[in-house]
Formats: sequence, structure tokens, C-alpha cells
Amino acid sequence: MKNMTAAQYSRRITSIERGYLNAATQGDNPIISFVIEGRGRLDPQELERAIVVTSRANPGLSVARKGKLWLGTGEPPALEVHTTGAGEEWTDHPFLHTPLDLVHGPVASVGLISDGHVDRLVIRVSHAVADGRGIERWTDDLFRALRGEEPAGSTSTVTDQYFLSKARRRPAPDAPWASPGSPQPSPLGAGRDDADLPRWSHVRLDGDFPFMTARIISRLGDVCPGARVLVPVDLRRHDPTIDSTANLSAPLYMEARPGRGWREVQGRILRAMANGDELRAIMARFVASNPMARSLEQARSAGRDGLFPCTAIVSDHGRIDADHRYALPEWRPEAVFTLPMLVPYAAMFISSFSVNGRTSLTLGHRSSDSRQRATGFLQTIVDAVQDGEAAA
Repeated sequence: MKNMTAAQYSRRITSIERGYLNAATQGDNPIISFVIEGRGRLDPQELERAIVVTSRANPGLSVARKGKLWLGTGEPPALEVHTTGAGEEWTDHPFLHTPLDLVHGPVASVGLISDGHVDRLVIRVSHAVADGRGIERWTDDLFRALRGEEPAGSTSTVTDQYFLSKARRRPAPDAPWASPGSPQPSPLGAGRDDADLPRWSHVRLDGDFPFMTARIISRLGDVCPGARVLVPVDLRRHDPTIDSTANLSAPLYMEARPGRGWREVQGRILRAMANGDELRAIMARFVASNPMARSLEQARSAGRDGLFPCTAIVSDHGRIDADHRYALPEWRPEAVFTLPMLVPYAAMFISSFSVNGRTSLTLGHRSSDSRQRATGFLQTIVDAVQDGEAAA
């Protein structure tokens, strides 16, 4: 582990992160909640000590904004302990809807929410400072600290611009749609409202289902023909030595078409990644061809009439060995998933994880959307995934 105090940490805000800073000004809630659900005992005092150790080794989640920089504050995320009663929906707890302060901090918080049967450890982080992989790095070190192991640490201060050299080796591909014009209706509700809060529909399937992103996009093509889909791609794949918690996920744009099976969709994803298509998002000229919004006015108006430049963001985190990464002598993880964020330009966000032989699917949507529609929409994906596996 490299030595660096949290107060010494400093890095430039990435161009990708600036997009989420702009999203925060539009009333949406670009916060990722990473959840580990398990049974046993998590001691709050031990958790607090482990959070301090983890934050020293991974200072990128203990920052505040100053101009064009994220500066280390030296303040670890605070731990909150909550209990939910019988019949209460735990995702409605105020902890999961409390804004984070990007200017003064904290930009992250940790919650332990128990219903008397299941404990849920929730790490909430603004997507303006970290992506899913970055939060996983931080959480892996949290459990190393809980087990008394040495944290791996994440002290790199590189930004997405570090990967420009990779982008310049290949031509920038065209997006599958030409402009933010002709947006599409949300299949879930009337549109975006300033009073919206994030809501989540969640389901678990028995079995591991590889290539979930392709399976979901395939189903979207049948339910929402021509759906515009954004797939986050981890830029660290171009240099696995980068030990960073920053938001280094760039968008890969796909268009969902009816009749495309998931294997065909997976082939398209692999070809796009082999070509490094996600790198176009960090190229300077991309601003002039951004398929989501090319002006502040377009960003402000996106979704307000029920029409969105992007139908869905789809993120598959793959298979996680939770027993190896998140088990403790007195606590065993049973599920890992995210509560996806909201962004102004997308109607919904779907994430998936495979843990211990089960697959979790979570659909993030707005409180003004029809929850019945959201649940039904998620079920159509479940049915397609199970039917596709049976036919394989």
C-alpha cells in the first residue's frame, strides 16, 4: 500500500465527473448505494474503526470540491446505524435519500440498516467522485480492515484524460443515434419532476446468468423498440495497474432492436469494446456530438415531458465471490447489489450482480413513475432471462 494522507490527496475533477456535477444541479440524485446484505453480527464500533483505516488507504472518498479539484479533507465517511420495523420498506428510509455535500463534504456515507433478521451494509457515494468499481475497491478494503488485514489502497490521482493516449490510437466511432433530438417516451411514467426521489424495484433469480447486459438489452429491444441504452465501461480495463476509486466509467452507446437475441447483442458489445468505442466520450470533439445533451438547456429540459434521450442505463457487475471478499467470522453475506442512481437524461437504471448462485436485478426509477409499471417491467426482463436460459 502506498503512503498518502487523506489531507494530501488532490486530483482534477474528470470530464466524466463534471457531467454528474451538472446532473446534481438538475434535481436528480446521482448517488450510488452499494449494498451488502447478510446475517450475523456487524459491530458498529469495529465498523467505525475500519472506516477510518479504509479512508486513509483510499482517500478519494474523503474529499470536497474546490474549483476544478477534489481535495482531501481527512474526514472519513460517517457511520449511521438504523433499524426498520415490521412492514416498513427499508429503501424508503431517509438515510437513503439524504443529499451529499460535494462542496464541503462528506461525499460518501455508510449505513448499517437492520430489520431484526437481515443486516444491510450500505455505502452511499456520489457518482461525481467514484464509480461502481471504485466503490467496490473501497469496500474490499473495508472488509480487509475488519479482518485485520492490510488494505490494498487506492491512491492514484489519474483522471479519464490519462486514457486519451488510448483513444488517439483509433478513430472515434459514431454514436448509434445522431443527436439528442427525437427522444423516446419512458415506459415507466409521465416524466421527470423536480420533486422526484429515487425508487427501486428489486428481484432475485436462482442461478448465475452470464452476459446480463446483453440479455437486458435484448429484452428492451422487444419491449421498447429502438430503445437507447448506455452501458458504463470501466476505463481501468485499458490499464489494470490503476489503483483509483475515481469515476473512470465511460459510456458505451447501444440501440436495442426487436428480434435481436442476447447472443447477437453480446457480439455487438464485444466488437464495440474491442474497438474501444467507450473512449470517444473523453475525446474533446465528443462535446459536439454528445447524443445526450449538447447544451445546458437540453440538459435542463431532458425528461420533463416524459421523453428521454436515453431509455436505460444498464450495468452488470458480474459474479462476485462474496464469501471471499465480504465474509467475517460472525457475519456471512447473502446478497450484493446496488440501488442505482438517477440522472436527468435517462428514464431508468438497471443493475445486476451474481452472488452465491443467485442473481440480483435492481431497477432504479423516479418516485413519480408508476411502481406497478416498474415492477412489471422488471418482471418482463426476469421472464426473458429465464426463458432464454431454458432455450439455450
